[in-house]
Amino acid sequence: MYFKAKAGQVVIVLVLLKIKAGSNFYKFRGILMKIFLSIIMFIFTFFTFALADVCDEIDGNSISSTLELENFSVISKRAVNGLCEVIIKTDNKIIPFYGNKNFLITGEMYQKGTNITAEAMYNVNKQRLVSEIRAIDDCVSFVWKPKKIKTKKILYMFTDPLCPYCNRIGKDIFNLSEKYGFVLKVIIFSVHGEKGREKSVEAICRNLKDSSFDFAAYSKDDWKQAEVLPLYKCQKGYEILEKAETLADSLAIDAVPFFVTSDGDYVSGASREDVEDLFKK
Repeated sequence: MYFKAKAGQVVIVLVLLKIKAGSNFYKFRGILMKIFLSIIMFIFTFFTFALADVCDEIDGNSISSTLELENFSVISKRAVNGLCEVIIKTDNKIIPFYGNKNFLITGEMYQKGTNITAEAMYNVNKQRLVSEIRAIDDCVSFVWKPKKIKTKKILYMFTDPLCPYCNRIGKDIFNLSEKYGFVLKVIIFSVHGEKGREKSVEAICRNLKDSSFDFAAYSKDDWKQAEVLPLYKCQKGYEILEKAETLADSLAIDAVPFFVTSDGDYVSGASREDVEDLFKK
């Protein structure tokens, strides 16, 4: 009987000797097992080096030539199923590609029902968010603390005063903050055009002028539906909003609500369950 494994141009044939049961069987079985395991390790090592070579062939020059792209940076490279997964950043967008030095294709790779690409993209974005926590802190407009702080993990919420989904989940966030004991920090930026920007500036200026206008007051509907008073148009408010908009753009956050914890885990959308899962990890 024989076992045959093919890796590239190498063919390994393992001949398993047929040995009759008897006094020599156990002696030779141990030897055969050692040989078998050694060959398995060789195959594994060969494939590891073969896959690594796929990514070794890909560099900035080959990517630029293949994609006809000049302004980009390589975020990560790894061998996946015989191809090199290359994730690049260009114009504040993170894009995954698969291929080798001769071609690159974009899309998502699945294996056994798992979206391998989504996992890779999540990890890349998580690292980016962690590296920008200080910048995120600089854009915070509101800080909400529970009655008892139970964790050092902080939740950052990107929101827009005119976003109905944000306003709806706001009440759930209060309850989750009390349940898990986390501090909430709110970053305001608008996805609703000029009117949204004006209400965003108003929210920031209201808080700067009167600390009693906290996130609980912000979450109420009355001020959001009223016209913006000149009293709540301040230069500092515009500066904070512009800084938040620049940060959101650099992090490719283009929808609200968006939640991220101080350790980089994140979720986009207005699902209480998804936000709660961030504190179950």
